[in-house]
Formats: sequence, C-alpha cells, structure tokens
Amino acid sequence: MSDTSNPGALNSETINNEQERASPATADPPKGNEASQPGFVGYLFWAAIVVGLILVVLGTEIFNSIRLSGAASQLILCSGLGIILGAFGSTATVRHKAAVLTGVAAIAVILIYVTSYIFGGQWTQGLITGNLQNAVIEIRGDQTYLIARDGSEHRFIVPGERLKRSSFDVLATFHNPDTGTQDDISFRRIGRIHLETYMGTGETIEWAIEETNLGYNLIDVRTNEVIGSFGPGQIALQQVIGSARERSMFDGRWISSIGIAHAQDVVELGENAFGVETTLHNLQSEIPSIRWEARQQIVGYGPAVVPQVLEQWRTTPENRTVETSTIVSMTEILRAYAEQLDEVQGYVLDEDLDRLLEAVNSNDRVNRIYAAELLYDLRDERIVPLALEAAARSDATDEGRYLSVLVLSNALRSVSEHEQEEAIRILNVIRTTEDTGSQTQELIDQVIDTLATQ
Repeated sequence: MSDTSNPGALNSETINNEQERASPATADPPKGNEASQPGFVGYLFWAAIVVGLILVVLGTEIFNSIRLSGAASQLILCSGLGIILGAFGSTATVRHKAAVLTGVAAIAVILIYVTSYIFGGQWTQGLITGNLQNAVIEIRGDQTYLIARDGSEHRFIVPGERLKRSSFDVLATFHNPDTGTQDDISFRRIGRIHLETYMGTGETIEWAIEETNLGYNLIDVRTNEVIGSFGPGQIALQQVIGSARERSMFDGRWISSIGIAHAQDVVELGENAFGVETTLHNLQSEIPSIRWEARQQIVGYGPAVVPQVLEQWRTTPENRTVETSTIVSMTEILRAYAEQLDEVQGYVLDEDLDRLLEAVNSNDRVNRIYAAELLYDLRDERIVPLALEAAARSDATDEGRYLSVLVLSNALRSVSEHEQEEAIRILNVIRTTEDTGSQTQELIDQVIDTLATQ
C-alpha cells in the first residue's frame, strides 16, 4: 500500500510522473528520414517530374519509330529517368541528402547500362525484292549476315549487338542467261543508319533492287529513298560534279559503285592469308563469296600486285569473270593507295587501256560501269585521245558516249592546253550529234565549262 499519510512522498511521485510526461519534448530528434518530410510541394520538384516523364515518353516513342536510332532513344529515356530519380532524391533530409543523391546517380548509370544491353540485344529482319529469281545476295558489315532465298525475295536477319561498323555493303550476283556468265554488282558504303533505325521496332526492312538507265539502285521501299547506287546515275553526277560555278569537276569522285576505300579499310594479311597465286586463282572462282573475298584480299597486297593482276587478264582475255575481278580489284587498290597513283599508272600498258575502253563501250552492262570507274580514277592522260575517238564513233551508243566523256574528264587536267582545246572542239561536235542524249550533252557542257573557267 502507498503511504498516503506522507504528503512528501506523494508530491515526489507526482513530480516524477510530470517529468516523464515532459521528457519527449526534450528527447533527441529521430535519426535519418524519421524527421517530418516537407511534402512534395515545391515547384522545382513538380517541374522535374513533368520534364522527366516527358523525356521517358519521348524516348519510348523514338524507340518505336524509324526516324532516329536506338542510341538517341536510350539517351533521352535515361535522361528522363535520371531527372525523376533526382527529383525524389532532392526530398531527402539534409543529413542523408548526399548519400541519396549519390544512390540516384548510381541507379541512373545502371539504367544506362541495362537499357544499352536491352537495346543492343535487339535485332531486325528484312527482305530484298526485285528481279532476283537467280540472284545470290550477301550483306556484309561486321560479318556476312544470314540471307535466305524465298522465291524472288531474299530475307535476312541482323542482330543489334553486332552493328559496330559505320557502313555495310550489299553484294548481288545475277546469272546472265544471254551470256551464261555471272554479273556481280555492289552497293557500297551504305550508312549503318539504314539498319539501325529499324532495330528492335518490330518493323521489317524492305529494300528493292531496281534497274535504271545506266545502272542499278537499292531503294528503301518504305521511304522511297535511294540508299545505294551502282552506275553513273544522273543524281550522282549532279551531287559530285556540280556546276562549274560551284566547284571543279576534278575535286571529287563521280560514283561509288565500288566504294571509296581508305587506308583503314585495307585488309590486313595475317599468317593464315592465302598466297598471291591462290588469291589470283580465287578471282575467277564460280562461287561469288570466294570472288568477293579474293578481291578484298588483293587490296591488302597493295600496288605491287597490280602487274600480276593485269598479267592474268592479258593471258585470259576471254574470261569475263577475270575481267570483272581485275577491274574491281584495281579500282579498290587505287582508292586505298591514292598517293601511289603514279606507280599504278606505270604498270598499266597501252594494251590494257585499249581493253578497258573496249569494256566501257561493250554490251556488257556491268563491266562497262566497272571499267568506266577504273579509268576515271586512273586519271591517265593517255586515255584522252582514245576516249574522244570512241565517243565520236558513229556506231557508239549514247551510254558509251556518256561513259567515254566521263572517263576522259578526270584526265583532261593532265594534258597540255593545246590538247584541251582540241578536246573541246571534238566534244562540241559530239554534242551536236543527233543521237547524243540529254544526259551526255549536259555532261559535255559541264566538262567544257570547267575547262574554260579553270
């Protein structure tokens, strides 16, 4: 029993109870995030949330679109997520704010890697259509992508994580029923964007190979855009040569059917590389993939291999496959070793120039395009009188005239002023010939205009 008779004891107990009730007011504040939160009321917080959500939605839409690449959508999406996480991190107490913001930053970095992995794991499929019933097609980028023939269509699959190179090539081989030979055409240095924009979208890439007046075009069916050309088309002519008032026609290259090779594109020949003799033999292989590989490997040997390449063509002049491989290989060597042009010119004999010009004016559609490209890049002054004579022949076709004028145009700067004046005189005669087409006339005008203003 409590001692109610003792007033001092009662007063002491009462005082202790009152002190216990008052103790919470003087206790240590709670640690960490136990403190009362200010609430999500700041204008900056809500602005950050709105902006972050907009970026997340925008990044997702871009990923589902074919307008921009997956890399762009990754960046926008992760930026939005980072802003949202940062906004929530800003609500942490002062004591733990640094730790929370550091965690937010770490999560944003992790998200970048996660989305990069997800996006990189995407793949796309496509089909190539056209008159391809007897065609063999390869797509070469970081590797040779899988091609499956389905009637006149060719289907392929490209995994996203293997898109490393900035460009890829589409190589097509057609069986020519008229000659019984194989026609090799190539669409080179096509930008990776034409694959990347479809990556992971669920859309099927649709390309078509279409024949033009002077060559072939590779067209994106969905956008109707020409993404690759083989041959001296009028569009390529206008883009590269331009008018004499804007630029000299000698400043650049007129077409890229084979593709402009650079030093970094040269195949490095390792210990397992075939010898020169084997590579030369493979240039005439009936298997398209072996021929393409041999042509690329020849470039790795450099200009020193040109005499052997030309000699093989001289000893087998009727072998059309050797002719095509010789012309393609030499053009790629010229472009990879542009600084050694004089050396390559020295290896080319007059009979080789005659044979190349015959190819330019032959009925062989594919080889005349390749031969014109090689002679244009060779820039040999010996070709000027030969090409003028070929263009002026009464039995020359309009396409033959066009290509003959084109190949001599890049060599005219190497001849004397008197020879240039004579060339202008003959070109004016050719221009007024009744069966000279409008494209050829336009090219002649550009050549004469350029010579008159240089």
